[in-house]
Amino acid sequence: MGKFLLAIIVLVAAFFVLKPGSAPFTAREVNPTCDIIMFSTSWCPVCKSAGEYLDRKNYKYCEVDIEKDSVAYDYYKRLGTRGVPTILIGDQVTVGLNPRQIEKYMDEL
Repeated sequence: MGKFLLAIIVLVAAFFVLKPGSAPFTAREVNPTCDIIMFSTSWCPVCKSAGEYLDRKNYKYCEVDIEKDSVAYDYYKRLGTRGVPTILIGDQVTVGLNPRQIEKYMDEL
């Protein structure tokens, strides 16, 4: 229950504090085979929902766990975000599950 509550608090904070925007690198710099990178953790329920959303939309994406992959964590830190999921589409960043923003960035890709 504690991790779930923490995930909700992080998501709410991200929604009000963090703004989507341009990243200092592209998704293909993180992984040359992916236009979408989802930085996540194994315990995050919103990450699971975001993955399900991307699957329903048939978007090819790569999910990286920032707690298990030190290279992914380094990229995540460079983005300057503080919440998961952090989704990198091309060179655009959104935090949390924001379908409207994801669709906008996909249209621009």
